[in-house]
Amino acid sequence: MFASQIEETPVLLKYDSPENVNKNAAIITSWLSKATKEATIEQDVKDKIYWWKEELAILQCQIRILAKQISRCKDAEAKKALNAKKKDMMKAYKLAIADCKNKAFRDFINSEKPWG
Repeated sequence: MFASQIEETPVLLKYDSPENVNKNAAIITSWLSKATKEATIEQDVKDKIYWWKEELAILQCQIRILAKQISRCKDAEAKKALNAKKKDMMKAYKLAIADCKNKAFRDFINSEKPWG
């Protein structure tokens, strides 16, 4: 791969004037850019959390709203009911995360080229 790049190395000028130095710098830069571009494999970049879904964001937002309601609540009975509701929502949220991760993993192992 790099053998062809080395064979295509451009001829540089003598370093006897500032103009030649600048021309050589431009030649070397363009040659290196071309070699790098040819040797680089372009791939689609996945998000860091590629398994994240909009439904998880909605659940997360609802849990946050509920937590704020709990912190503002003065009535002990109402607070207890809100805490129970939050606990159920957290359980559903964690299950939804696990489902999304499992689905993403299944998609990954069933893909034709999992590493690009």
